[in-house]
Amino acid sequence: MSGWSIPGWAAGECVVCRRGDENLCIKPCSIGVHRGGGYATHLLVPHPRYLFDIGDIPPERAAPLACSGVTAYGALKKVGAQLLKDEPVVMIGAGGVGLMALALHKAMGGKSAIVVDIDPAKREAAKRAGAKTVIDGKAADVLDQIRAATGGGAWSVIDFVGAGQTVKMGVDATIKGGKVIVVGAVRR
Repeated sequence: MSGWSIPGWAAGECVVCRRGDENLCIKPCSIGVHRGGGYATHLLVPHPRYLFDIGDIPPERAAPLACSGVTAYGALKKVGAQLLKDEPVVMIGAGGVGLMALALHKAMGGKSAIVVDIDPAKREAAKRAGAKTVIDGKAADVLDQIRAATGGGAWSVIDFVGAGQTVKMGVDATIKGGKVIVVGAVRR
């Protein structure tokens, strides 16, 4: 089968996998980290469900979709279609996954995106990528700026950084009843 593999797969044996949440596997098998194949021209995968046909998309354009695309899409799906359409989404972090989320947010019919990042170059990239508002994450009044941009507090915050400080910011920026989605690997 000609196609593209996701960048890893679940071991399939832990309690989390048996529950059906393979994306949260306690013992993930990331290609190039937990098993060989990161630079291979061919790779054997344990099951066809880990493959998808890329069709006519050039491999260099499909590759980011297998990691940052799936990650950003999953986070946006957790926001929910109605909330995406009706309310601005606050995104913390304008790296590769954050910028991918901006592109997908627009494609999914999102109302607007507010991006928070400490790097001026990344904020500028987010602005060029379609962010309605960009905010300096180091600003003393960052929470006030988020509340002003969202009309009182965010209904959804997606944290693409996942550090203690950014998670706290996300929680503090949400309105009562809002959602905070933290993206990234769990560090132990």
